[in-house]
Amino acid sequence: MERARRNRKKRRRAKILLEIIFLALIVGIIMGSVKLVKHFINGKKDNKNVSAVANFEYDPLEEMRKDHNPPPVTKDEVESDSQDGQNMDKVFFKKSLFLGDSITEGIASYEILDDVNVYANKGFTVLKAEKDIQGIVKSKPDNIFILLGVNDILNGISSEKFVSDYGQLIDSIMQKLPDTKIYVQSIFPVTANTEKKKPKLTNSRINEFNEALVTMTKEKGVNYIDVASEFKDGNGYMQQESSADGIHLKAKSYKTWISNVKNQIK
Repeated sequence: MERARRNRKKRRRAKILLEIIFLALIVGIIMGSVKLVKHFINGKKDNKNVSAVANFEYDPLEEMRKDHNPPPVTKDEVESDSQDGQNMDKVFFKKSLFLGDSITEGIASYEILDDVNVYANKGFTVLKAEKDIQGIVKSKPDNIFILLGVNDILNGISSEKFVSDYGQLIDSIMQKLPDTKIYVQSIFPVTANTEKKKPKLTNSRINEFNEALVTMTKEKGVNYIDVASEFKDGNGYMQQESSADGIHLKAKSYKTWISNVKNQIK
């Protein structure tokens, strides 16, 4: 009788022990699954970060933006013209391409023109554009409007080297797109405060580069458009009300820029 009772206790203990072991296994499996899912998610995030680092390209203009905190763009500022007028611009430049750096990017960012009509990259110089010639000519536009030079100036090259590189870019476009009209736009001025922060980027240097562009475009037989004068104040600096950071235009100024281009080529 006593032996039977002891045996029952042993069986109960064994059963409880087995239940504890089984429960521990279940908990272990659940925790392991959670860790595996977290590891997978973190792995995806790391891959994104690696991709972002791999695609990073230095942009001197981006360094300028870090020093400024421009006010947020209002709806009224973006819609400084009527919707019909904006649509007319999109229709007018439907078969055109605007080529440039982060300044030109704003044309698409503010939806002045459609993305397909803008080919621009942060940090773009004339040489970088020349290396990316296949991407530029891919859409086979009727007109190409080029605005490059600020990053070249910040990189410290001479105006002679600049127009030499620019000429090679134009030659490449002409060779691949012989029927496309090429328009070279002047480099925008900068504010007085920008000159103080970036001694390489002065309006005297910008004017020197623009004068070199005028000569080069005459030699190449392509069109030159002065888009800079519209935004200069009485002293030749960028108008404070036209720029958010001393270099890049405000939203409403992009409309002025595109209208200026349109009026000069009609």
